[in-house]
Amino acid sequence: MIPLKNKGMFLETILNITNKKYNDENICLVNKIPTNFKILSNEFSDKRTFVFDQNYNCDYIGVYKGEYIEFEAKETSKKYFDFNLIRNNQNEKMQKVNNYGGLSFLIIYFSEFETYFLADYISVKQWVFNNKKRVPYEWFTKFAYEIFLSSDLKLDYLKGINNILKK
Repeated sequence: MIPLKNKGMFLETILNITNKKYNDENICLVNKIPTNFKILSNEFSDKRTFVFDQNYNCDYIGVYKGEYIEFEAKETSKKYFDFNLIRNNQNEKMQKVNNYGGLSFLIIYFSEFETYFLADYISVKQWVFNNKKRVPYEWFTKFAYEIFLSSDLKLDYLKGINNILKK
């Protein structure tokens, strides 16, 4: 697993495994939204360049207990989460999901502490609005839901969703 951590793909790999297990167990349906690419070609060269195209969706979308969910997965090696990692179009989408009665949230992996948190998007956004774009690790320990990775590589984030739905 260590090579994945170095490429920023560790959390996504764990979530893809988790979501497959949830789907196989008929607990919920969550899918990874593929990243959009544009292919740039040069008429004078056989080389092709791939660049990221703007994607309106977040990393994952799905349905759980009749609720539409959409979330972004981020990793940080810092003692804070930089809210600037969420693109403007993703912020707009998560806000709209909440406005229409769905649930949007962030799953953050703090590699320095080897901890995972599920944070309600609105709560994080409110903290950023009242403070600054860097959300400290301590905020997550107080206001987000710590989620745990099991021995079979399932990151049980549904417990965090259940806590948000109870509010």
